[in-house]
Amino acid sequence: MRPRSPERARALERRRRYLERRRRAAGDDDSPRSAENSAAKQPKINLYGCVAAVLLASLSAAAFIIWAVLLPNPPAESDAPVLNSANDLHNAPGNPAAQTQERSLLIALPSAEADADGGTWSTKRRQEKIPEGNANRLKLVAEVWMSAMAEAGGIVPSTELLSAYIDAENQAYLNFTDGFAESLNKGLTRELEIVISLAKTIRENLPTTRRAALLVEGKELDPNASQLRLSSPIDLVFYAELDDEL
Repeated sequence: MRPRSPERARALERRRRYLERRRRAAGDDDSPRSAENSAAKQPKINLYGCVAAVLLASLSAAAFIIWAVLLPNPPAESDAPVLNSANDLHNAPGNPAAQTQERSLLIALPSAEADADGGTWSTKRRQEKIPEGNANRLKLVAEVWMSAMAEAGGIVPSTELLSAYIDAENQAYLNFTDGFAESLNKGLTRELEIVISLAKTIRENLPTTRRAALLVEGKELDPNASQLRLSSPIDLVFYAELDDEL
């Protein structure tokens, strides 16, 4: 073979460099530097790694579904009180035993030494089975009060309670028979004794009740028959504190 001339060698070298630059521009360079740059720009996809990742994700999803189906539902939150003892359980509102539990009711009565303003008072405590619900408790309190007042001669013994109710604003409604109006119609002293005694008794046993409408046979009291204007709802707080010797 004939040796290359210097000019021929230089021309070939220029040609080689030119082709090398083109390969680099096209990303076809097989050199280590070119391979590193190509790997940085386009990472090789590991087929086995992709398959493993897909399988792992599928297994995780299946495990979550099985866990969600088999795991028992957590108990729903409740507004019921926490019962820490057997006594709490016995006194719980939903327990039938709690509905029949006996508790003490405080009844305020005018004493035999009551002055012209009904100013002297005595108290009686009676053990009663306390029902649930403010209306039922009001009915029980009123009936026990009527019984005690009748025994003390404060109201006509034939007086009966027809109904009792407490509205959303804590106002009580007490509907009596005609005996209640007859009891009130015996002078100012007797009228004060009845109203103050009833107010003190209700406030003591149902302290959130602040007013009461007194009805006879479902109707308001005759304003002309009452010196205390009992045809309108009375302020229980005012009358309960009118004579605070209880």
